[in-house]
Amino acid sequence: MAGTSTRPAPHHDQEALGYAAPGTTPLYLCQVRGDHFSSTDVNCEGQQYVTLLGWIHTSPQPRVATVQLQRCLRNENRQIFDSIQANCEGQIHGGVLGYTLA
Repeated sequence: MAGTSTRPAPHHDQEALGYAAPGTTPLYLCQVRGDHFSSTDVNCEGQQYVTLLGWIHTSPQPRVATVQLQRCLRNENRQIFDSIQANCEGQIHGGVLGYTLA
């Protein structure tokens, strides 16, 4: 897709996501009801596509330290967020998106 896009709050980039390589899948930024979430589905699980974020490993890597990237949901306001903490920082666990470098 042509054009530029900014990554809306509350996402904060700590480093760029990986690049296309064997064993990786694209990770997309999607939107629902004004909230943004990450997905490996280009159709954004039936919601609005925003942009390609980068690439994420589909399994742990044998010679590189990786951690699971979790989809999480805040208890109090149902806001969707990503976390590398297995317990979703004490919030609701929504599944594993893939693996990112530790």
